Amino acid sequence: MKNAGLSLVKIGGSLQFVPSTINSLRYLKKIDPALWAATSVPVDAVNTDAAFLNFMHPEDETAIRADMVIEAVEFLLDTCSASRLPENAIDLTLLNRNSENASRLIEFIRGFFSDELQDDKLVFLDQIREKITQLTSGPLNGEGIIIPAAVDDTAKEYLEDVTNITGGTKTKAGVTGITEEQLDKFIADAKVFLQWHKSATPPSLGTLNDPAAYKSYTALKNKLNEYFDFCEMLCIDQANLARFSINPEKIPELDIKDPQKVADYLASSPLAKPDDSMQLNMLERVNPVYKAQAKVFAELFEATTLTAAKWEEIKKLMVDYDDYLAKSQSGQVGSLGQEKLEDYISGPALDRLLEAFVMDKKLGENLKMLKAAEKTILFHKYLPEFVNNFVNFKELYTPGKISMIQAGSLIMGGRHFNLNVKIKNVADHKKLAAAANLCMLYLDLKRDQEPPMKVAAAVTSGRANELYAGKPGIFIDYNGKYWNAKVVEIIKGPVSFGQSFMLPFRKIGDSISQKFQKLSEFNNLGKNLDKTIKAADATKSKSALNAGSVMMLCGTVGIAALGSGAAYVIKTLQNVSWTRISAVCAGIIILILAPAVISALMKLNRRNLSLFLEAAGWAVNKKMKVRGKVSKIFTFVPIYRNKE
Repeated sequence: MKNAGLSLVKIGGSLQFVPSTINSLRYLKKIDPALWAATSVPVDAVNTDAAFLNFMHPEDETAIRADMVIEAVEFLLDTCSASRLPENAIDLTLLNRNSENASRLIEFIRGFFSDELQDDKLVFLDQIREKITQLTSGPLNGEGIIIPAAVDDTAKEYLEDVTNITGGTKTKAGVTGITEEQLDKFIADAKVFLQWHKSATPPSLGTLNDPAAYKSYTALKNKLNEYFDFCEMLCIDQANLARFSINPEKIPELDIKDPQKVADYLASSPLAKPDDSMQLNMLERVNPVYKAQAKVFAELFEATTLTAAKWEEIKKLMVDYDDYLAKSQSGQVGSLGQEKLEDYISGPALDRLLEAFVMDKKLGENLKMLKAAEKTILFHKYLPEFVNNFVNFKELYTPGKISMIQAGSLIMGGRHFNLNVKIKNVADHKKLAAAANLCMLYLDLKRDQEPPMKVAAAVTSGRANELYAGKPGIFIDYNGKYWNAKVVEIIKGPVSFGQSFMLPFRKIGDSISQKFQKLSEFNNLGKNLDKTIKAADATKSKSALNAGSVMMLCGTVGIAALGSGAAYVIKTLQNVSWTRISAVCAGIIILILAPAVISALMKLNRRNLSLFLEAAGWAVNKKMKVRGKVSKIFTFVPIYRNKE
């Protein structure tokens, strides 16, 4: 069945949309994502070109969603006018000239690669990546952030001062620099400060016109405000006094052996115990941490006993000076001084910084176009394959192929296990995947000079009897690298019809075997007891012999009775046709085997690969059954081939 260029194909037991050409991808946005095979996949679950994956999702996302796939398709079809491009290259004649983005890309490539185009139309992926490497190897990064290494000594101090004042901005590599917006704000603040500084004069503090007075004031300002606020609480209600006393039974924990914690506790405590008289003796009952500062304050402000009214007078006196200092700092810009700021807003250092921003902007534009060219090649090469692992699972169900959503192939016990997914935590995956009704292996993978990996493998055919925790094997990842593999845990589940069918009989056999084992142990015990009765009394031996004779007589009679019964049964069966006997026997066998057959089929039918993938972070729409030949796609014994 075909729908707008998409074929509707039954894959893994469900109907899925499969695009036949690159141009048919344009119809995907008309298909409700609920009809897609999947709607989200973790980025680290996809094995393909790293740059392709980076283009598929924003930096702050860890999964690729359906909307991102549609955006990628729209970009590719907007750029390319042909369904086929050369391998790992862009043919300028095949780009969509009706597209504004494609037209800009053509113009850029013709200018940037003017001497390197093959046949005046081809530029290759290797050339593009080489240029990207060259452009990003220097101190400029095209991100709009200038770092100290990108400027000479003339502008380095300027850049560092702007960084300290504005806080700077980190590059993707983690190096701190400044943006043009931060430089503009710095210059604007500097101009405001210089303009104010020309006409501003510091207010007089009268007899207190001493830097030490203001320093003492600022040191105790917050603590004095807090103290008089607490005093006002007592004036309102004396019951508030209890708020400043700690119940010994509820005293907060404090490590008194830690000097820093003790110091922090004292510093956070009130300046003094509140008093409803609204005054404070600055020399007597002050917190020891602030006692020296309080003494200086009392001397400078002639206030041994500081009242609330006196404190308000001091604050009013300092208001203008506070305002003057706030403006003089002008967002800390003023701390650099008038002379340096005048040089910064018109000197050569500013010119160097502005030149660096111009160069970085040009570099950023070139990198953006080079990335667009790289993106076009990679989307053309990998996007159709990705769609066949996301919108549908065609690639996953292709025999003999490891798709980009499979971690690789596990070789163990003479078999290939190809349905493997990367996981971060065994317990988390097992919690969800247990409902998949699959036999699963959890493996640790190790390889020299590589970070270890964890993988979950589904066992879909053959036998699982020889699989156990600790079993070693090898793992070949998507890129062909070999890893040492070891099973760390196995989750039992149905694997094949034969194993599921024989399971109840195997349990019965194991039970009978255990019974015989117990009888054997009992027989050995009897032999040991025989050795102790050889010294028995002669009379008792005689009695035992007589009893044995009686038992032999009874046994003879019993055997005769059984013989007569058997003869009767044989005589009766001679009058019954063999057809009827066969039918009865067949019926008995069917009655015995039918439940086992039904149980085996039901167990196999409940296997669900969707849950296996969802436990690894996927969002899967289709219920992926494991039936018939499908089971041998993922777990199989390789065929012997005679190569001559």
